[in-house]
Amino acid sequence: MEHGCNYIGYSGGRLKAVFSVILLQDERLKRLREMQMFRFGYYVIGIIMLVIPEGMYAQCISRSRTYASFQGVYRTGLGALGKPVFGGSITHAENAVNKDPENASTLTVNLGLAGLASVTQFLEFTTDGTHANKRLIAANTPVTVKMSLPVSALDLLGGIEIGTFTNLTSVSESWPWLPGSGNYSGYNSGNKTVAYTGTSLASVLNGAGEAEITFTPAQAYNGVYIKLSGNALSVALSASIFHAYILEDNPDPVSCGEAIDVLSGVKAGAVAIANATGSVTNPWNAVDADPSNTTFALLSTGAQVLSKVYETVLFSNSSQPGDSVRIVLQDPGASLLDLSLLTGFTIQPYLGNTAVGPPLDKNSIGLNLRLLAGAGNKYVLAAPVTGAFDRVEIAMGGITNALSGLRIYNVKRVIPDPVTGINGVVATAKAICEGASVALSVTGTQSCTTYSWYDAETGGNLLATTTTYNPGILTSGTHIFYVQAQRQNCTDAVSVRTPVTITVDPLPAVALAANPEVCSGATAATISYTGESGSPVTYSISWDPAAQAAGLNAVNEAVLTAGDIDIIIPPETPSGSYSGILTVKNAAGCTSPGQPFTITVNPRPTSPHISLATN
Repeated sequence: MEHGCNYIGYSGGRLKAVFSVILLQDERLKRLREMQMFRFGYYVIGIIMLVIPEGMYAQCISRSRTYASFQGVYRTGLGALGKPVFGGSITHAENAVNKDPENASTLTVNLGLAGLASVTQFLEFTTDGTHANKRLIAANTPVTVKMSLPVSALDLLGGIEIGTFTNLTSVSESWPWLPGSGNYSGYNSGNKTVAYTGTSLASVLNGAGEAEITFTPAQAYNGVYIKLSGNALSVALSASIFHAYILEDNPDPVSCGEAIDVLSGVKAGAVAIANATGSVTNPWNAVDADPSNTTFALLSTGAQVLSKVYETVLFSNSSQPGDSVRIVLQDPGASLLDLSLLTGFTIQPYLGNTAVGPPLDKNSIGLNLRLLAGAGNKYVLAAPVTGAFDRVEIAMGGITNALSGLRIYNVKRVIPDPVTGINGVVATAKAICEGASVALSVTGTQSCTTYSWYDAETGGNLLATTTTYNPGILTSGTHIFYVQAQRQNCTDAVSVRTPVTITVDPLPAVALAANPEVCSGATAATISYTGESGSPVTYSISWDPAAQAAGLNAVNEAVLTAGDIDIIIPPETPSGSYSGILTVKNAAGCTSPGQPFTITVNPRPTSPHISLATN
């Protein structure tokens, strides 16, 4: 499948790979993935927290999530007399494969089941949601699992295991007659590869809540599994499993501005995680695209402001450098809000798990806070990001005097409005003279972005799709053109149209009367004119070589008097005809076309010879 763009890159690490043709067939896609993995320091077996591989690709190429669509469960426990006594449990198992990132299954091993019970959920990739049509995912294809752990589970990570599997098969229920271990009916695989256990998971988790775990299996696989066991535990353990996905090419446009997923929770900050009191209530309300901005997510540090709460908003793909994050927010404890009051509030853009620049806070250059029109004390916070990003983490707390609560009504990503140039100079308006041409352009263009010119602020006629536009010779008057940016392969990343105003001033003109004639020795000639138009204020005269040789001097922007133009003639000017070009100019700087005229210097008649006759 070929796309019109020729950029593949990962700019978060200042590293890009550029190809002239994008033809991602199976083998080339595998080689590209292998190159991406090793060039960015990933290991075949390793755990990366908060990684979305779509950050490796520019928005020119649509890459979307393909979710695991079949699930199976394997539960073990203690049995006796051929029946189960207790075992691991799961609720809402289908939520892990319903493609809704807000829903999750819950795996639980209850209190007192140390070493006696486990529950494993298998998430399998298929073509149609049935186990019969499972897919074999190529080795070195990154896979991501979204899961959530409560605070109480962070010290019990030894009971968690995540990995890949093949050959999932159904199993029958089996319980011993004498007390011993057994299993419920379900699905199990004898070919599992562990990606990490609780020990390695602990090295990447620094808080409680939702998190994404991405790893790159070295072998082909049908899906991923998550296992909770009661080994060495004397307390209950639970985990929520939202989904598993890989990234694949998508020929269809996708939403680039709206979020596709949310992660939220609490981090230890300056206190132990067990003492953290923060919470995020209704996190999905921040990305529900409510046009009235009435629903919100509430970030609260609780009594312990030294802990940190976070909400991470994930987008479908990577932005372009210069895109912004736009947040509608409100301080529930104050009627007014300004940047100086946003103590402990930060915005951290990421590309995958790589931070894009330092966190943006109240002191960051370019951060803009304005009151949302007609919405009471709600504000719009706009934060331009210099690098490409695919998610933003909004965090609060961690220091004294931090905000105790903040409402987040909406988070979205926006592309910048075009910055326009006129004749190569950054500008949004220019006056020109009638008959002159003008070149309109977009400066600071972004990759993977189309620029379209229109004749109306909304709707209207499409004039051109290009970064430069020449409207041709315009008639006198005011002409407004509009340019709009749109990200390629995106359904919603469209900028506000930037207006460019061109004012065409009419050319001045005068209608000359008959060419003047003077007698030799005269010192001035008068050119009369009528029919003044275009408000001329000055005139200029240039002479032909004969006139110049006769001593007639050029005139440069002399004040134009009403009705007549006086021309100085040297008294010694020889008789003859002398040609000149007259132009007039108005206050706008527009000059008329040259009008030829002729001044004729006639010779005086010879003095008569008078003879007196005498008689």
